[in-house]
Amino acid sequence: MRMFLGMVLAFFLGLIALSSLASAATYTVNDNLLKNSTHLYLTTFKDPTTLSFTTLNGGAGVTDLDDSTTGNYGAGYYFYYKFADTYNIKTIKFYASQPGTMKLYNDQGSLIYTKSFLSNDAVYYDINFQSVRYAVLTVDSYSLVGTMFLAGELGDSIPPVSPINLTGSVGDASATLNWDANTEPDISGYKIYKDGVYLTTVPKTSTSYEVTGLTNGTNYEFYISAVDTSGNESTKSNSVNLKPVSVPLSRALLTIHLVGGAEKEYDLSATQLEDFLEWTDSATQSSRYKFVKTWSLGPFKARAEYIVYGKIVNFDVDEYEPAQ
Repeated sequence: MRMFLGMVLAFFLGLIALSSLASAATYTVNDNLLKNSTHLYLTTFKDPTTLSFTTLNGGAGVTDLDDSTTGNYGAGYYFYYKFADTYNIKTIKFYASQPGTMKLYNDQGSLIYTKSFLSNDAVYYDINFQSVRYAVLTVDSYSLVGTMFLAGELGDSIPPVSPINLTGSVGDASATLNWDANTEPDISGYKIYKDGVYLTTVPKTSTSYEVTGLTNGTNYEFYISAVDTSGNESTKSNSVNLKPVSVPLSRALLTIHLVGGAEKEYDLSATQLEDFLEWTDSATQSSRYKFVKTWSLGPFKARAEYIVYGKIVNFDVDEYEPAQ
């Protein structure tokens, strides 16, 4: 029985060992995207899109997957890599004698992913980040760097079709855009442009957007584009030209019916009507409301009419939009 258990244990240990070897042998030097990418070594961090990458072969020793083949690098030493195209990164590794960091950026230089590594970290980490164009690696302190590795597949380079049926309407210092949703499964959102300048990106679930802060009476051209999860952008949609206009405030005819059958009618702005309604909410029987008359002044400097709350039977409000 003891011999049988020993054989079983040996069998499972053998499986574990074979599994580890298989995992380690999964990747070869040719799988390392860094090997054939252009690279730079700098002692300061810079936006990778601003750099000129001319050196080929990705740093020789540190990309050969042999952890024992090392290079000496000081703290804050940055390894910049630029791929020939965008890639969907699936696996990464960074083996160094001191902790380090790997950052991935898209074609526009936006940070996509950050991974911190322990010292002597020999693990191949599975990830899934799309549209990666740049990789930047650095060590926290003086370090022997053994392996830097990224593997993946060529990213999608086919852009979505242009959004269709863009329409718009205007408001007071604003414009609202509407369009038909794209049907591609990998759509991530839509970019909004005003007079050829990018404004914002809305999620794929949006098919409308309100642009505010515009100047009334000024003509604006709007168009949009679709963006997919790989960062590809479609050509622009049809454009719409919109001119925001000021919306006149509504007015109202207030007719007050008084005790004894008399009626008083006042042409009020929306604000004046709101003031009167608020007064009625808290007025007592003897409270008076002042209506200032700006018409038919005659020889008078000012004219006003006072309504006593206790004399009001009821009142009517008829709202209307003034002619433009």
